[in-house]
Amino acid sequence: MADMQSQPTVPDWTDVTYGSSGFQVEGLEAGFQARLTDAARKPHKHPRTVAPVVACLLLLVILGVSGGGGDGGGDGGDDSPAAAHAPTLGAAPAPPPASRPEEHLSPTATCESLGTAALTSDDEGSVTVLSAETATTSGDAPVEYCLVKVLVGPGAINIWVGLPSDGSYNARFMALGGGGFVGSVGDGDIGSKAVQHGYVGAATDTGHEGGDGSFGMQCDAKTAECGPNTALQEDFGWRSEHLMAVISKQLIASFYGAGPPRYSYWNGCSTGGRQGHAMAQRFPDDYDGIMAGAPAVHFEKLGLGQTWPQVPLLEETGAENAFSMPFYTKHDLFAKTGSGQT
Repeated sequence: MADMQSQPTVPDWTDVTYGSSGFQVEGLEAGFQARLTDAARKPHKHPRTVAPVVACLLLLVILGVSGGGGDGGGDGGDDSPAAAHAPTLGAAPAPPPASRPEEHLSPTATCESLGTAALTSDDEGSVTVLSAETATTSGDAPVEYCLVKVLVGPGAINIWVGLPSDGSYNARFMALGGGGFVGSVGDGDIGSKAVQHGYVGAATDTGHEGGDGSFGMQCDAKTAECGPNTALQEDFGWRSEHLMAVISKQLIASFYGAGPPRYSYWNGCSTGGRQGHAMAQRFPDDYDGIMAGAPAVHFEKLGLGQTWPQVPLLEETGAENAFSMPFYTKHDLFAKTGSGQT
């Protein structure tokens, strides 16, 4: 009992919240690490469990032997419940279940037909197919695929989906996360990270253009008063990523005529990692597996940490950025401000 009371408190996943500023999961990693460290320090106490285990094994052996051939009436078997569950000594192990054969599907529709596909969102937003054209991946072994460009409103969320059209589709879907504030979409990663390996791939610009965070604010032209643009923040934070799954799965069903993908995956790092966390929490049914590398969570802290070093830099040197400064000046400045950077 004392050991249980000494265990550190580990936050439950239900304590995790997500808002416009990102995940709130403070203490989670530290709590697990403390528990693992504490468990590693405790001596293992196997001797306490040896005797009961040996006794149970001997009992099973005796039951198995006695059920094999008595000289009493009937067929010599033992119809007791214990004998029914006793192991048969010397029996061959059961063969492992047969693995499911790998699927490789070919389209049942043309790429051009996806240009008129009737797609819907699950939040009453408008969906327009901008184009559906045949493309090929780059590299030594190019793969032909259908690239479909979709626009989702309200707002302007661009979603591009690449569907292998050469018979290499492996019944799997991979959504690709963005970096920074995203603000653009291309087919490079769709081809190299997904289509080239048999996946249907998708990417999004998250609903705005440009790589800075100015989209998150809106100003009144008459009063010059500014405030948060909640709609675009939501498009960036989670809506566009969810709609990638919604739209892509409809296109997969239309193109291959084989229903939804067997497995759906999220693959992202930094902002893409944060997006993966948001999908796990908000839409757990969208993806069967999520690879979320270096998630850029705690956006308010992340933004402050990136912005603050520029303030003393400007005050101490008059320079607007560190790239024009000699190394020794940057080293001295960062040491003086306590930022820990060199």
